[in-house]
Amino acid sequence: MKILNLSPYWVYPANTGGSLRIYNLNKEISRVFEITQHSFRPRISSGYIFRSRTIKINDNYFEHQHSNKMMLASSFLLYKLHLPPDVLQSKILSINKFFLNKKFLRGDIIQIEHPWLFEFARNYFKDKPLVFVAHNVETRLISDLIFKRAPFFKRLIPKFQEIEIKAARECELIFTVSKLDLEFFRKYKIEKRKMHVIPNGVDCGKYEITESHEKNLYKRKLGFPLKKIVLFVGSDHYPNREAVKFIKKFAEDNKDLLFLVVGEVGRNLQSNHNIIFTGPVKNLMPYLKASDIAINPLLSGSGTNLKMLEYLASGLPTITTEIGNRGFNFKHDKEVIVSEIDQFTDYLNQLKDETSICENLIINGRKKVEKEYDWKVIAQKAVKCYNKL
Repeated sequence: MKILNLSPYWVYPANTGGSLRIYNLNKEISRVFEITQHSFRPRISSGYIFRSRTIKINDNYFEHQHSNKMMLASSFLLYKLHLPPDVLQSKILSINKFFLNKKFLRGDIIQIEHPWLFEFARNYFKDKPLVFVAHNVETRLISDLIFKRAPFFKRLIPKFQEIEIKAARECELIFTVSKLDLEFFRKYKIEKRKMHVIPNGVDCGKYEITESHEKNLYKRKLGFPLKKIVLFVGSDHYPNREAVKFIKKFAEDNKDLLFLVVGEVGRNLQSNHNIIFTGPVKNLMPYLKASDIAINPLLSGSGTNLKMLEYLASGLPTITTEIGNRGFNFKHDKEVIVSEIDQFTDYLNQLKDETSICENLIINGRKKVEKEYDWKVIAQKAVKCYNKL
């Protein structure tokens, strides 16, 4: 069986939430099926953006990364207006089909990541079964962003919702990342048999628990002082930018801790004596190994957070809000600390001093992700769904 996967953004190299999900899940599924992926918007971390290319992931998984000036211009403009950058992709593809290589647009199953490519997929592949992967409830995420950053565009929210509802209703399968998102989609009167939870995951084999003496070695390599490091990882995504505002406050209140913000969310932000913004990094692993505690102070968003799984797989005691823990069944005081935002400082003080609490969180968190959230386990669920089509 061949799966044709359509992504609104370039996936390789995978280093942010959506790209990590697509890359890792496809890589595991390619052990069973052939996967050809077409991706349409370069990401900043892609390096160069004006030339299309083909990436061979393995013998059964190829990604064709397309570069189109109209797509780039529309994405940039929409992003600056605080609107979903990929919402016009189906329309642009419908009038720019000439730049697609029809030779590679073949598959027994057509899978779309996010709803924005649904219209193109339905029109182009009329006789093929479609699978819609809902990384988030986009309407909920976009509404939150628009009301906070671009209220002038609130009248567009029903249009975005219409695209999402149509994709959910007309595709043969829907994959959501959590039971919470699945329940939300049921409000759209979707057939229950079509809906499946295929959660976000982590490659547990890549991550390991780092001992304290080894942490100090990584701190030295990275040029950090030998003090407790509190880690936050995030892409340039509004909920993450909102979280950084709170992290700056935590840093002011906890001068004895070093706060480390890794990823595109920290691009162009100014570091000071106890908060460091790295911007995008090629390899997250040294920063995970150098850190002592992880935080996820999100107050908005949808879907689930891959960073949570990376934290726990790396053996980092983690403090999160309810929003940051949404879609997972991590228990407070067992696998993670679930806290109100104004209590983060209290828990940070507790974790930096209480070794026994940290040890329990480390052990229980790692066990949980190994059992339920390893990509190998999750891919098996997806393969069963494909085989029913």
